[in-house]
Amino acid sequence: MYIEIQKNVLSIIILAILYISLIRQLNWKEYLNRVFLYLIWFNIACIVLDSIIILTSANTSLIPNIMLYVSVGLYYVLAPAIALLWLIYVDLTIYGDKNRLFKISIMPSVIIIINLILVMASYKYDLIFNINNQNVFSRGSYFFITIALSTIVLMYTMIHIYNNKHTIRKQEYITLMLFGVPPLISGIFLIFFKDMNFVWNSLVISQLLVYIYIQSKITNTDFLTGLFNRREYEFRVKQLKNNKLKHVEISGIMIDINDFKKINDDNGHKFGDEALIATSKMLEASVRKQDCVFRVGGDEFIVIIFSEERDIINDIIKRIDKEFVKFNQSTELPFELSYSMGKGVFDEKKHNDINDFFEHLDFMMYDQKKVYKEKCKS
Repeated sequence: MYIEIQKNVLSIIILAILYISLIRQLNWKEYLNRVFLYLIWFNIACIVLDSIIILTSANTSLIPNIMLYVSVGLYYVLAPAIALLWLIYVDLTIYGDKNRLFKISIMPSVIIIINLILVMASYKYDLIFNINNQNVFSRGSYFFITIALSTIVLMYTMIHIYNNKHTIRKQEYITLMLFGVPPLISGIFLIFFKDMNFVWNSLVISQLLVYIYIQSKITNTDFLTGLFNRREYEFRVKQLKNNKLKHVEISGIMIDINDFKKINDDNGHKFGDEALIATSKMLEASVRKQDCVFRVGGDEFIVIIFSEERDIINDIIKRIDKEFVKFNQSTELPFELSYSMGKGVFDEKKHNDINDFFEHLDFMMYDQKKVYKEKCKS
């Protein structure tokens, strides 16, 4: 018993550290972040309930008896609910659209309702669990149903991830797929070995995997805009330099916001931040999933485009132009946005290497910047 409690206490400490670390780093306003923090809370709740069940089982006093009855019910109700939370987190990671959540939650919600009915019935018919006259808790003959229902939701989520593997980054795909592995393995163990319950402890491993991914994302992401930062840009350029991509054209776009200093001076840095955020959103809306957008410093942005078609860069530039026109026509902010651009397709015959290519784009961008400033003077 004491080993079980020690294991649970250690798991709670780890989850508490994760929670405290993330609460300081993540933006609570983002629904995706809130869902993951809820996952941590739900896991802590299940581990606490598991500990209460261990400590109160076989204690015939009134308060332990009540605590056991309540804890067992909540414990089994929460199992598939956590699986549903994970599905919501995955879908938000893939699509970022809260409006989809009702649709994807229908099947898991039906499973949760079925599980709830079975849990309530177990107080009388000993289906999922049994509490005898001596207040001793034991798993019922059909306790595996709750595990099976949770597994269905987890497998449904993993299929959802697999079906969208081409729309998410490789690191995201691996992390999301691995999340379900520890609880699936521990669930199988529990079916065959009833005394080996480490489902919730294994979920700590899953959440550690996501935590490591989030830390990596924070390190390589610009906090203000959510785009990749200079560190990630330099890493990607190094990768491109070391790996020759066959049958894939590499194109690049460098963008610098015109009159950004004037926006800051006339309106304050708050509106300067708004200009950067608006530009980042327009660039992200203009590119495809496989392309990368970076904020490399100040008001400078870089887009790296991967395509087998050389003309795709022209389509993306047209979309960028349309986004800026739409912004300027509809914005309520006290400024309009325009940009200077350097653009091109990497050519091994013209450029010494990928660094030389991006330096060339940089010169093109500043040449256009000079032309813009000359027009403003005249």
